[in-house]
Amino acid sequence: MRSQTIDKFTVDKVPEWICKHTTIQGRPFSFKDHEYQERILSDTSTEIVVPKPSQVGLTEASIRMAVAL
Repeated sequence: MRSQTIDKFTVDKVPEWICKHTTIQGRPFSFKDHEYQERILSDTSTEIVVPKPSQVGLTEASIRMAVAL
């Protein structure tokens, strides 16, 4: 698995990996209507601070990022 992904995906490509390799309700995951999450997930900073109103999907996005990494 490592040889298949290590050269194709870097940390800044996490959103692309998430869309290609995860699903939601049996369909490929999409950032449609949550486009701001792509920018957050592709940030290569060691620390990210995001003001979070409720129910914007950042918990799920963080879990998908952990799986991608």
